[in-house]
Amino acid sequence: MARRLSTLESEVGRLRDLEAEVEDAKASADADVKASADADAKASADADAARIAADAAAREAAALRREVDAARAAAEAAEGAMRLEKDARAAAEATVAALRDAKARADAELLDARRRLVDAEAEREKSLEAAAAAASLAAAVAERTTPTAEEKG
Repeated sequence: MARRLSTLESEVGRLRDLEAEVEDAKASADADVKASADADAKASADADAARIAADAAAREAAALRREVDAARAAAEAAEGAMRLEKDARAAAEATVAALRDAKARADAELLDARRRLVDAEAEREKSLEAAAAAASLAAAVAERTTPTAEEKG
């Protein structure tokens, strides 16, 4: 019986050891489950943070695209305004050149008209002198050919 008691005690010891191993395995499994749950929670939080960061980056990229589009439109408008200014400047220069040409032609016509006026004045003076000479000659002829009162009478 003592042997049997010793064997039973030995088996009880082994059972207690097995029970302790089972408890250790259970605690280890619980710790693994908790670590896995923590890792899943962290991974989920990291994924949420990455999603939020990606959304923010997408919004920022869209804002940058809008700014680039606005800058491009402003640059195109500025180029258009510069082309219009260049065209207006060219038109103004052409107008100034045309006005200068017209003034030169008008000045030439005025000078020509003054010359013609001077020539006409000279001709008029000559004509007046010739008319005065002709009148004087006619008066002299008339005086010579008209009989006087003595001669008539």
